[in-house]
Amino acid sequence: MGSTVSDIPSVARQLTLNDLQPELLAHVLDFVVHGSLRPFPNLNLVSHYFNDVANGLLQRRMLLDLDPTKIKSARTKINKTLCDGKVLSSIRSIKIQGGAVIPEYAKVVPVCNDVPMRIQDDTVTLQLLADLIAKAHRLENFEWCHGQSLPPVLVRNLEKHHPKAKLKVFGWKRSPVDWNVVVNNDFCILKSPNLTELSVRTSYHAPVLLWPEFQNLGPRIVAEAPNIKHATISVSVTTPSQARSDFQKASEQEHQYLDKIGVRNKSLCSLTIDSKNWTVSDLDWAKSFVDLSHIKTLKLMGCVPSNEFFKVAAAELPSLENFSFNFTARYESSPQDAFLRDCNRLQSISLWSWRQSISLHTIMGHGSRLRKLELHEREEQNTIRQVLSAREVEELRLSCPHLSDVTIDMNMNEFDDSNLAIYQELSKFQPPLKRVQIYFDSLLGSDGTEQAIVPLREAGEMAILPFIPGDEGDPGGIRSSYMHGQNEAGNHFQLGMIDGFGNDEALLFIYSIWQSIFASPSPSSQLDIKFGEWERKGYISDSESRRRRFLKVRQAERDDEKDKITVEVRLPNLANMKVDTYGKPNWSIDSFAPWDLEHATFEYKTSSGRAAA
Repeated sequence: MGSTVSDIPSVARQLTLNDLQPELLAHVLDFVVHGSLRPFPNLNLVSHYFNDVANGLLQRRMLLDLDPTKIKSARTKINKTLCDGKVLSSIRSIKIQGGAVIPEYAKVVPVCNDVPMRIQDDTVTLQLLADLIAKAHRLENFEWCHGQSLPPVLVRNLEKHHPKAKLKVFGWKRSPVDWNVVVNNDFCILKSPNLTELSVRTSYHAPVLLWPEFQNLGPRIVAEAPNIKHATISVSVTTPSQARSDFQKASEQEHQYLDKIGVRNKSLCSLTIDSKNWTVSDLDWAKSFVDLSHIKTLKLMGCVPSNEFFKVAAAELPSLENFSFNFTARYESSPQDAFLRDCNRLQSISLWSWRQSISLHTIMGHGSRLRKLELHEREEQNTIRQVLSAREVEELRLSCPHLSDVTIDMNMNEFDDSNLAIYQELSKFQPPLKRVQIYFDSLLGSDGTEQAIVPLREAGEMAILPFIPGDEGDPGGIRSSYMHGQNEAGNHFQLGMIDGFGNDEALLFIYSIWQSIFASPSPSSQLDIKFGEWERKGYISDSESRRRRFLKVRQAERDDEKDKITVEVRLPNLANMKVDTYGKPNWSIDSFAPWDLEHATFEYKTSSGRAAA
């Protein structure tokens, strides 16, 4: 901007859109749309209110970390907010995160003496949160991602002062030690009209089988919450083998109890079931607390439904529009393939490890209605991952012309015409694709060992896209600017975009893919590239973990940089990861605590997007 209020002429003239830079215009329009101010009549008012507008936008979302080690700073933040009327009027969303103290973590970072282990016992913090909810002028969302029980006083204040606000509860975990201390608190959200989204994870152990009436709390909340739209129910069973029969009996009691109360939710439109090591999560169980005829989105993760499930599911789910399934077990192909063939034409299909169970021809049968397709074959040891060919991508394009979001697998070692042909097919979609996600393998051998890294071709030899040579300091016509991390000692480090490759070389490779797929990119164009199994829980090898990357590629936001891209690099866990540093190759950041850097991101931007026409 550069100008101040004093620089503005005293005689104000009528404001036009051309007077505003894009960044300012975006903030102003966003602010005006929400009705906080009338349209600005002149430049003087724009300059006068701009800082307040920008600050108000930043203050709309408040994040509070109630981890015992950070709770004092959260209290300070709440106290300051309660004394600032402008902030209270700006807040639209409050997100609470944190959780119980992990014993190993407490040894490294001592817990404050005045902070109880359970948030329910922290009366000081609870009162501050209750006051914050009560005094916020127009709260629209309240997210509880704490893991511990949601205190009833917060739910009551939300219902009283913000009856239209959406309550979302994530990471809601229950284990045997919780039942006798927090289960009564959990009932506060049982019939809350504010609850719109719930994610609950329950661990079943042998001792908890003594309280079967508590096992169905998650499904019961889903059944009775009047306005809930999205629910995720995760179940893990760690009972000893001798207790399996007892668990089966408890599950039968759960079904009987839910049938007894006779409540089946009709507002729920999205249901996710994640029940690893549990073979009871079938259609009958879901039908005991949800009216499946209203379900539009069904996502099955880690569960092993029987073949009978797929034989009758199409008839039980007449409103289904989006289906996602992670094939953790190998099935006969006929029941699952028949399910996708018999159900209504879907708008979204997401299948993991699908090759042996679903045919591509069945997927293409959903035709022009299909908008989003995710096909991912997980990379495993001792197996060779099958990827789609360019011919198969062409068949998808012709059969499903309205696809706008596509996820496929590709082999990192194939820097040849096969990959180029796939990029070209992706570029032929009309209308153009809005998002493409590619899973590259992490270069693991069939025996789980590292393969030799095949170097990327030099810029002049790239078959994907030719580049006009740049100047002496930028021979490839492209250069990256790095965002560096820094540890407590002040030592800088640089993280590679692709493990084993130089960042300039990798950026050139990524930019080539971008230009090949998005010949005429728009601000909404998205390219996500994942190396290795990004979502995998736990590592199959240290080498595989070090090679994981998640690259988010977007068009530069500035109007004068539309020929450039920005690449955001995410890493799953920086602990024990080797990085390149200035004069210190293979310097280790083992000394970093994983909770300090696990969400770190690093951004790269091309300085020249000059490509041959």
